[in-house]
Amino acid sequence: MMDTERKVNIREEFGTLFAQGDFKELYDCVSEEFKRQVSLQQFLEQSKLFNQGEQFYRLETNLYLTPHIEQFIWLNSTQTKAISVMFDEHNIIQALVIAPIESFSERDRWSTNKYTMPIQSEWFVYWGGKHEVLNYHHPVENERYAYDLVVRKGKQSYKNDGMKNEDYYAYGKKW
Repeated sequence: MMDTERKVNIREEFGTLFAQGDFKELYDCVSEEFKRQVSLQQFLEQSKLFNQGEQFYRLETNLYLTPHIEQFIWLNSTQTKAISVMFDEHNIIQALVIAPIESFSERDRWSTNKYTMPIQSEWFVYWGGKHEVLNYHHPVENERYAYDLVVRKGKQSYKNDGMKNEDYYAYGKKW
């Protein structure tokens, strides 16, 4: 198992460790559930294959999906590969996805029009960006540039258990 100091920094160091091929060290940080689904051998093989030819990964974004789960996304230098990692509050990796980024640039049609968001106060972009890793809408052409906006207070977009519309801070809020 990793020492305490290393484990505390794993969120910030993940991209560097992956680029350096320290896959065993990273696998030591995954949850027991992850280990039941993906063996060390599978993880080593897939990670090594994915990492071929890469020198580094740059942290693109991180955000709290829930108060206890934070997602980090790293991209390679050409933005053709992405690594998405979800850490719990104990720095245990609960989910890890390595994936190529599909480019639609040759099919994109750019407008010369300028647009502004129709909002007056601060909102948080939960999904939105130029590829599927940052924006799950992106593969669908007529949704490609959609943004999902939420209002956050601290790490949450809702109070109570989030089971009612009124629990969400954005509910009824003026744009």
